[in-house]
Amino acid sequence: MAASMVQRISRLFFRIKQYIPVNPSEYRYAGLCGKLQTTFMKDMRYSQPLRTVTLAPALGFLSFFMKKEEELTDQDKVREVVYKGIYAKEQGNIREASKAFHEALNMSTDFLNEKKISNKENLNHKVFIYDQIANLCLETGDWKSAEVVFKDTMKLALQLGMAENDNAMIEMSLKLATIYLYSGRIELALTGLKHCITEQETKLKARQSAAENGSTEDDSEKAKEEDVNTKVLLGKAMKHLANYHLQKNDYKGAESLLQKSLEISQETLGSNDDNSFAIMNDLATCQILLKEYENAEKLLKDGIKLSRKAQSLMQSAFLSNLGALYIRTKRFSEAEKACEQGLKVAENGNDEYLKGPCRDCLARLAQIKAASKD
Repeated sequence: MAASMVQRISRLFFRIKQYIPVNPSEYRYAGLCGKLQTTFMKDMRYSQPLRTVTLAPALGFLSFFMKKEEELTDQDKVREVVYKGIYAKEQGNIREASKAFHEALNMSTDFLNEKKISNKENLNHKVFIYDQIANLCLETGDWKSAEVVFKDTMKLALQLGMAENDNAMIEMSLKLATIYLYSGRIELALTGLKHCITEQETKLKARQSAAENGSTEDDSEKAKEEDVNTKVLLGKAMKHLANYHLQKNDYKGAESLLQKSLEISQETLGSNDDNSFAIMNDLATCQILLKEYENAEKLLKDGIKLSRKAQSLMQSAFLSNLGALYIRTKRFSEAEKACEQGLKVAENGNDEYLKGPCRDCLARLAQIKAASKD
């Protein structure tokens, strides 16, 4: 139970939830998801963590649960403080989380100086704690610090002997690429995203080729889990690259990447996962922009059905998007019904961000009604 808790709260996923603007004059990328940085931070605040890749072997040092106080070693004492930080972050107490992580770093350094732990143990502590601090910086919008800490974490991981194409390294590279993308450093972002995609596709092709030739060396559960992680990261990279294509109004390019990303997400995380829902909504956005209205409507209705069954707040995003689609196809009564339902879902979930598109949709309908009376 404890191990699953650590795995759950040490995960992080970047995603941008987009909706179609109800005002045709906003038919541009900035209108679709607002300012990228603002949207990114709002989504980071309320989205469920979906990260599946952990910093092994660094994560191993958290396996201290169920020990009695008198049984705790010096390493366990560091781990205990780290866990307090993770728990505080999970509860939204950023100040306490930051305090705990830095306390753990200082404690580990003191123990190293006192020769109570080895250099490798101290390095393991740093890798995992730095990763937590970097994620914390992202959640608070301190992208500059997050970038610095992620780079330091990668350097430490390499010192531990981690391969450059290890999934943990790819995940950190992906995070750096997303920081570059949403802070306007496009060339760096594209280089990073394409690197992640190439590395993951190469690994998957090699694995598939080995399996077809009957020369797979490792068919263990751990190896299978690593394959899943490889696919998850590939899907994430494709999704972020799709966001770039949306920004450039290359809707066909974005659509292709999102379709691949959705297939990967549904295969690895499931059709009822919030990540799959977010990609479905983005894909519907592309299809509306491409005037593929029938495809978009079907996808949105499928999303509504699945998200309702999963009791996901993403149902609100699907409904507001569907309402905006109906406005564009002049099905105003259906649009009003969809947006009202979406607003109700968002209100029940007390999600201010998801309320926005629904209110925009209803406001646009009110404008249309008022204009029709003039």
